[in-house]
This record gives sequence, C-alpha cells and structure tokens, in this order.
Amino acid sequence: MDNESEEEEDPLATSGEEDDTEIEIDEDEGEDDSDSDEETQAQKDRKAAFFDSETGPAQTHDSFLSMNLSRPLQKAITTLGFTKPTPIQAATIPVALLGKDVVGNAVTGSGKTAAFIVPMLERLLYRDKGKKSAATRCVVLVPTRELGIQCFDVGTKLATHTDIQLALLVGEFPMCLLLLLPLNAYIS
Repeated sequence: MDNESEEEEDPLATSGEEDDTEIEIDEDEGEDDSDSDEETQAQKDRKAAFFDSETGPAQTHDSFLSMNLSRPLQKAITTLGFTKPTPIQAATIPVALLGKDVVGNAVTGSGKTAAFIVPMLERLLYRDKGKKSAATRCVVLVPTRELGIQCFDVGTKLATHTDIQLALLVGEFPMCLLLLLPLNAYIS
C-alpha cells in the first residue's frame, strides 16, 4: 500500500507534509471529492499568486519619495515640478515597478503618460549593459501621432539624468506639423 501511495504522489508537491496528507486521503472512502477540493484550492492558490488582489495596493503613496525611485528619476521628477503623484500614478507606479501588468483608466491630464513611463524607465536603469546586451528594450505603440509625440516628450524629460535614449517613429506626418517633431524623430 505504501508503494502505491508513493507512485501516486502529487508532482506539484514541494514538501514532505503534503505527502503525509496524501496518504491520509488514500485511506478515506471519499477520495474523489477531497482530491477535487485540493485541486480547486491549488488552482485558487495559483491564481492568487498570479493575479493581484482586488483590494488594491497595501500602501498609499502621497509622495514620489515614498515610491523608492532611483535618484536620476527623482531628480527629473523634481525638475519637472511634480511633487505629489496623481491618483492614477499613486495606484499604478508601485504595481508596475513589481513587474506586473497594469490597466488604468483616468481622465485627460491626470498623468497617465508618466504613470507608465516612470516605472518603465526605473526598470530600464537596471538592465544589462554592454556590447552583448539588447539595444531595444521597450516599444510603446500609440494610436495617434500626437500621443506619440507626448509620450516621447515626457519620456525624454524623465530620462534626462540617465543613459536611456528614446526614439520617435511616425508615419505619414503632414509637413505643416513637422516643426512639432523632435530632432531625432524618424519619418517614414
């Protein structure tokens, strides 16, 4: 009987405690019900580890200083005159810094561009550097030329004290709006 329980071990088990629990389940008559309960609990645990909780961030940030950003970004944020993060920035920057995906919705002028560019730049500061490292690290796709110019402008200002370089690629840009483009923009 012990040989059979060893053959039926859970491949996802990580400690001897779970093996003991499985042996006890084999002795019970309601084996199928408890196995499905355990699988359901295991699935819940995996989902809880993957998806963020619905309660939101544990800590509220009323200052950019409390977000533990690097000095070059702190200096750029101060230079731009940002003192207190907007609600969208306070909610998304800490989550994005953890490497999690973020979907946010806020009104125009609420700081959404900085809300995704600040964590992007922060994570890029700790990239592999050297000849063998990848040159392109992030691509931001936006639906309009104007939004592309805005993202490039904010990103360039926030990256002024870093070695990170940004590029703007636009297509079919009208000649009358050519003066809005930065010097290193590529027009196709």
